[in-house]
Amino acid sequence: MSNNSISKNDVGEAKRCSPLAKELPREKRENSEERNLSLQREKRNDPSQYLPYYLKGTVFYSHGDFFVSRCFDPRLIAQLMCEGFLPIATNDYLLPKLHKERCIICPLFTHCSKSTKKKLKRYKISINQAFDEVVEGCHKQHGTCWLYPKIVAALRFMHRATTTNETNGHHHANDLQKGTKENEPMNGGILATLFDTKDNLQQTGLVESGVCIVRLYSIEVWREDSGELAAGELGYSIGNIYTSLTGFSSRDGAGSVQLVALGNLLQLCGFKTWDLGMDIEYKKNLGAQCICRDEFLNIVHGGRIFNHIQLTLSKNLRYENCREIYDNACHTENATKTFSGKNGRKESEEK
Repeated sequence: MSNNSISKNDVGEAKRCSPLAKELPREKRENSEERNLSLQREKRNDPSQYLPYYLKGTVFYSHGDFFVSRCFDPRLIAQLMCEGFLPIATNDYLLPKLHKERCIICPLFTHCSKSTKKKLKRYKISINQAFDEVVEGCHKQHGTCWLYPKIVAALRFMHRATTTNETNGHHHANDLQKGTKENEPMNGGILATLFDTKDNLQQTGLVESGVCIVRLYSIEVWREDSGELAAGELGYSIGNIYTSLTGFSSRDGAGSVQLVALGNLLQLCGFKTWDLGMDIEYKKNLGAQCICRDEFLNIVHGGRIFNHIQLTLSKNLRYENCREIYDNACHTENATKTFSGKNGRKESEEK
């Protein structure tokens, strides 16, 4: 459960601690607790209540799962990302979306069909080598969709900050150690501020507690024989969570290869959650499941502090064959299972 979620036990405990609770008959106390719980549930069903207090005035609730803002500042977009919003846009408006149900893979693994497995060796993958070409590929396949010039410019700025290993923000160096693990390297990206508050949706108790580094990636998959760009996507990471924004494929099967290779890379780099946005059938074929908004936000708030995790190829290679990545991920997964099995047997023997 997230910090913003209120359980029946929480409401009951608050009532029992109240001096007035002792003066009410048990039946009336229980009815009062049920009414309060019902009011809290009704509030949480209103998407507008999920907008953090500090963003009000810049971001407004629109309709359904959508919010709206005229501001395309990369720092605002990074802040929205670290709060669980997925940023899309029209030509003139930023439309952050907070899905009622989010499609994720957690813990991270990627199902690979036999047909895709056979194709892996024909392709190689790169990271942050062709941002503009990936945007162009998305435009060719999907039209403008939500990749209008203003949002593309903001994402390009975030991408440049990620690839130049510079953190863009206005925080003192000491502040960078808050909200993250000690001695963790934090190169590249946009700094978003984290707040420590009893309820992030309220004005009271709003205190800065650290930063989250938001990194924007372009993922490219190329034909090994011709060097043709065959598939790609844009995505971003906050802590140990990677989110896919949009992608394209120009060759039959290349999109599946890109997804499998990316999933394998995320595993190898230490990511714990792959956020795939809205529910679509092909995502379930990868092993994804849908979770509710509160459960997703709980994962975001727990995972965004791990700023040291970055998406990279092994040995800082510029390109890596997709089949080699797949084999490495399988080897690592099998080694982990073997190690866990031995530890489990050892613990049983000790008991």
